[in-house]
Amino acid sequence: RSRPWNPIRNSYQTRDGRWLLLGMTQADRFWPRFVAMIGEPAWALDPRFADLASRKRHAAELRERIEELIASADLAEWARRLDEAELVWAPVVTLPEALADPQMEANGMLEEVEHPEAGAYRTLSAPFRISGAQTGVRGPAPAPGEHTGEVLAELGLDSDEIARLAASGVFG
Repeated sequence: RSRPWNPIRNSYQTRDGRWLLLGMTQADRFWPRFVAMIGEPAWALDPRFADLASRKRHAAELRERIEELIASADLAEWARRLDEAELVWAPVVTLPEALADPQMEANGMLEEVEHPEAGAYRTLSAPFRISGAQTGVRGPAPAPGEHTGEVLAELGLDSDEIARLAASGVFG
């Protein structure tokens, strides 16, 4: 994120602490609209930013300046401006937003998991499918310390040492 080869294909934080992701892979095509939208139309004429190769050489400077500009307004304002300019972008959604998104549900990207202590809850599934492979949630998250003994055994501790550590309460 800090050293992008294309500063308009990067994530930036807005004034309200939210994040947005710019996804303009066709950088030269979108550059004039982007600089007009962000309020820096002179960048379109600046030889340092004339094309993607030039912008790549000045990527750190551009990223820093874009970061400052994006931080000057809330996500809702950037959403309006980016959409009006017909630019490629997306908000970085929070977990509650993802769980409430009807498109996530329609795409089968949400699953219900039964946890032995917490009960049933909804969570995110894998964002892809692989033919013949199980890509979804395999079970609930482990309890704190649940697999510590197995991990320590893989690291070479013997069973007596693991039992001593478990008895002393260090596993959680």
